[in-house]
Amino acid sequence: MFAIKNFIRMKLIKPFSLFLTAILALYSCNIEDFDSGLDDANIALTCPEAAENLQKASIDFASASSDDDNFSDVCNAYKKALENQISACGDPDGSFQTLIDGLSCGNDTPTTQTGVFKVDFDGSTYTADNIGATILDDILNISGFRGNDGEVITLTVFNPSVGTFDLGVTNGALESNAVAYNSEVNSSGSGTWVTFSDTNTPQGELVITKIDEINKTISGTFSFTGSNPTLSQTKEFTNGSFTDVVYNNSLSTGNPSGNNSFFAKVDGQEFVEDLVTASKTSTTGEPIIIISATKNNLQTININIEGDAAPGEYTFSRFGAPSAVYNRSLTDINTGTGKVIITLHDVVNKRIVGTFEFNAGPLLQDPIYSITEGSFDLTYMEF
Repeated sequence: MFAIKNFIRMKLIKPFSLFLTAILALYSCNIEDFDSGLDDANIALTCPEAAENLQKASIDFASASSDDDNFSDVCNAYKKALENQISACGDPDGSFQTLIDGLSCGNDTPTTQTGVFKVDFDGSTYTADNIGATILDDILNISGFRGNDGEVITLTVFNPSVGTFDLGVTNGALESNAVAYNSEVNSSGSGTWVTFSDTNTPQGELVITKIDEINKTISGTFSFTGSNPTLSQTKEFTNGSFTDVVYNNSLSTGNPSGNNSFFAKVDGQEFVEDLVTASKTSTTGEPIIIISATKNNLQTININIEGDAAPGEYTFSRFGAPSAVYNRSLTDINTGTGKVIITLHDVVNKRIVGTFEFNAGPLLQDPIYSITEGSFDLTYMEF
């Protein structure tokens, strides 16, 4: 087995600055009345008027559900209020534009703000509905998530630049450009496919075609042969591409109290993550928040929480949410029993704070790893 050099912590792929200064005002409004005031192009709102309208629209949006018949109207009213806030008051830190970019109101085309990530395998096309990317300390990480089960494809390239990179070949047993596909967060190993065979023979290639350092986007193509150590089988992944994927290369404030944070110890030793993602999805009808901390590309701690979870203590289940998983290596997949305590869940600003601990072991077997002192304070993306 190989080891990939651990360089730096990455505290969130795409941080969302969601601070709204007057969000706690106790107002409500009628959507038709709200729209009629905003759609008149001849009316120029003052900054206080725009802020008051945003208060009302934010409260309506926070209380709405995507299943509501009028969700699209409420969502678009919130989006319009954000746009008017920018026009009337400005947006110095880009936080309001970030909120607009993250909205999906149901009757518009999906945002391309974070790019497109897709690849063909098993006779169909995998298209990610949640993409995050970083270039930190000369390491490129791109993760394309799909659905609520933790399905993810992760690309890792050292010293990224425009050009072609072999996949699955190690450099001094410390660095390896690699791709990994996990079919589900609770996979026992049968759903893990990686570009590692003998660590000397290329298992595919990744081509970076464009890096836009001004707009922080990256594009390229990839294909690879994935090996499954548990099943002793291979799978072909073809026609892979990532187009105008937005990346971050600095740590940013993602919530009002400070930087996004994640911490845990495994058997008493700190788990020093390279990458942390947090997202809320509801593609199967039931919303779920997925927190995933990755170390050296494939070693992960995953926490799944029900999307509407209120502050309180919850017991981890080995089947369904809330759940916890510790993957030590490609073949060492471990589900957990323990607890998570949510101390804050701000659905408006999409911030979740809590602590956790669990013991993990192979599915249906006794635990062999102890994960302690776990904590997170993250702003999540919503899809």
